[in-house]
Amino acid sequence: MATRSREEIRVWLVGKLSEVLHPDVPLDPARPLADFGLESRSVLGVTADLEDWLGVELDPTMFFDYPTIDELAAFLEDELEDRG
Repeated sequence: MATRSREEIRVWLVGKLSEVLHPDVPLDPARPLADFGLESRSVLGVTADLEDWLGVELDPTMFFDYPTIDELAAFLEDELEDRG
């Protein structure tokens, strides 16, 4: 399992979600992902890629529990610290 900072996670999420949602529109990390049309199918794919990158198993519902990139990055940083 790789230790990642909140900023590294945030940058990864912005890049990956930009690919999936709107490659030509910058994502605001403080804005709810639902505003960009994040769907369950996309959540599953991004979760799988994120699991590979972080080396941990994750619950896709985290995208709904932490609906912004900033909130999700903070959660993931804490989760990695707890597991480490």
